[in-house]
Amino acid sequence: MIGTERKLYYPMMLILSMPRKKTAEALAKTLNKSGDTVLRILKDECIDANELICKAQQYFGDNKVDIIIDDTIINKMYSKNIEGTGDIYDPVSKTTFRSLCSVVAMISDGRIALHVLHTLWIKQELSSPGHYKTQVEIAQELIDQLKDKIKIKIVLMDGLYASSKMITWCNERSINFEMRFHSNRKIALHKDKPNSTVKMRECEKLQLRGKKSCRTVKAFWHDELVSITCVKRLNKNNSTIITYQISNVAMLPRNHVNNYNKRWA
Repeated sequence: MIGTERKLYYPMMLILSMPRKKTAEALAKTLNKSGDTVLRILKDECIDANELICKAQQYFGDNKVDIIIDDTIINKMYSKNIEGTGDIYDPVSKTTFRSLCSVVAMISDGRIALHVLHTLWIKQELSSPGHYKTQVEIAQELIDQLKDKIKIKIVLMDGLYASSKMITWCNERSINFEMRFHSNRKIALHKDKPNSTVKMRECEKLQLRGKKSCRTVKAFWHDELVSITCVKRLNKNNSTIITYQISNVAMLPRNHVNNYNKRWA
């Protein structure tokens, strides 16, 4: 009923159990078995990250692929004893609630996307002394696990990961990146002219005029040479918003925009 390939067990039970809750007992009803039986099946038949990476290697072969890093929160509003849960702010709903936070790595060729790695992020006050890791550090570990096994074209991340440490780390390893960037960051248009430092939203060379929807300039941020792209985007309500991106790759402005857009799919 649920297939013979191990990777199909869990997703097939999730699909077949809709719209019921995703507890072991609810999943078991799709198989006409007990919840304990389902837990034993999932424990014995689950696959690990190395198997997922091998599957990606078989599919993508020697082609260069995009690595997409993002974090997600799983609502556990009423949990009291689930390890790793904490009160985490959700920027979508603009509320704070009890949840699990996972940093996820996905491999994509622009057409097919495969999730292969994830690590739970635990709040510092809940972590054991000396074991706390930031989301940036977790992202670096995920990329490290992939860079020797997958040919990376570019790493795509949102503004949470756009720190000077992440940029230096990527440059030292010759890893191309494209990230969202906060508009209040100060950049220097000339490294040897300290007075050239300016906030991005006030930078004259980044201003969009006429029908231009994007523009890129070379600049320095924390002494790292980067490409800053200003982008005019259309919101769901058809209003426009100005966003910024940072990259260590020199390319046309529209290509920077297209790179970051790959995250949305």
